[in-house]
Amino acid sequence: MAGPRVAVVGSGVAGAGTAFALAAGGAEVVVVDSVLPGQATAAGAGIIQPWSSTATGPAYELYAAGAAYYPTLIERLAEVGVADIGYRVTGSLVAQADAARLDEVEERLRRRTAGVAVAGTVERLGERDARALFPPLAPELGAVYVSGGARVDGRMLRAGLLAGARRLGAVVVDAPARLVPAHTGTCAVHTPGGDVGADVVVVAAGAWVNSVVEPLGYRSPSSRSAGRSLTSSSRTARPLTGRRSCRSPATTSSRSTPAASWSARPGRPAAASTRGSPPAGCRRC
Repeated sequence: MAGPRVAVVGSGVAGAGTAFALAAGGAEVVVVDSVLPGQATAAGAGIIQPWSSTATGPAYELYAAGAAYYPTLIERLAEVGVADIGYRVTGSLVAQADAARLDEVEERLRRRTAGVAVAGTVERLGERDARALFPPLAPELGAVYVSGGARVDGRMLRAGLLAGARRLGAVVVDAPARLVPAHTGTCAVHTPGGDVGADVVVVAAGAWVNSVVEPLGYRSPSSRSAGRSLTSSSRTARPLTGRRSCRSPATTSSRSTPAASWSARPGRPAAASTRGSPPAGCRRC
């Protein structure tokens, strides 16, 4: 039995990852994107260290699951000939002058990393040891070191996911797209070269989501955030070149927190702060 036909609008990490996973699962996939300047995938710091985050509940669980999935993703991409997505285990530092707050970070890290192989080890560092690992730190800053902290190059990750999707049969169309009403209860993914039809449409257009869905009378309330995706589906199958019927989009969103990062001295793992700005007294390299 043939898999569903899926159109993915947007080819950043969210769209490319969706395309690769769907193609690997047997879906017939077409990705449509014009790759406009300012894509969050290219701008993100790529720090992968969820365990010190203050996020809780489903947001944290998704964040942590994503970090833990990287080794599996790398294996699955290697199976289709994609060798490098810019993922490196560098180690991570969380720096703080307030010892009590650092105690909280350390407790959270030890609790969350227990039994998580990809997280590595957790080590509390005094000011001198923290600076030995990362000299630009201000002298009053202690730190907690997480050996499993990692970084990924978003552009290489996107390229690898798209390459993997293509090798599994996905088609990538370089064109702007928007959802347009075809007739009552139906819509189509419209491009300058014609309409793309599918059983399911996934919109992973980030900051451009409204330009894609507004022709249907839908507007995202948080179009400025990256990582936003919308899914529309139909009950019946049609060719990818035809028009498709769509339900009202259901919205999901993931938001990344800005992060500052610095390089460690040669021969030691790179250090990365998972806070939204450099710790007090710390200078960027």
